[in-house]
Amino acid sequence: MRLRPKLNHSCTIQHKGTVVTGEDDYGRPIYGNPDPIENVPCRFEKRMVKSYDENGVNENEEITIMFLPSSGVVNSTNVSNVKDALGNVLHAGTLEVEYLSLGMGRRTVEFIQATMGEV
Repeated sequence: MRLRPKLNHSCTIQHKGTVVTGEDDYGRPIYGNPDPIENVPCRFEKRMVKSYDENGVNENEEITIMFLPSSGVVNSTNVSNVKDALGNVLHAGTLEVEYLSLGMGRRTVEFIQATMGEV
């Protein structure tokens, strides 16, 4: 795979509300969070995006993270502890997936690109 050498960062992912932990008084399932998955290979990218309106120029920070398709990232996933290969922290806070896009190869999904927002 061509993308694997470019995934030189690691992060911790936490899926929200995907494990049944019990039932309430009416027999409905109660959902909880599973254990976080650490050291997931990823690629962290941060860039400044300019937008223009009648008040002038606004600069916003856009954070995207690329994952392998096997990572299991969905829209309700939180990402934290983003580090580079040397262990330096790239982003200290927790990020939430805003939307996902698939990077397609010739026949298969090569990577998942997640646009992130602050929690």
